[in-house]
Amino acid sequence: MNLADLKRRLQLGVKVKLIEAPTMPNHKFLGVIREVTKVQTNAVKLGSSFLDFPKAANIIGTENTFTILENGKPFLVYEFVK
Repeated sequence: MNLADLKRRLQLGVKVKLIEAPTMPNHKFLGVIREVTKVQTNAVKLGSSFLDFPKAANIIGTENTFTILENGKPFLVYEFVK
């Protein structure tokens, strides 16, 4: 999954869960299911906060998960919830 695929998939009503935040092991949203409530060209709103889209090179995705990289290392790992 590339950035364009991710943007197509993250539409209103889609639910995701933050399953890993390697640089922030005690992140307050770990394990919390959040729903996309607003879609913009540069970000999506997940509940009360925004998830900004990174540059295309900083996204790795599969059918069920996507990872946002920072400095080439995993920063946030999300899982799609069905």
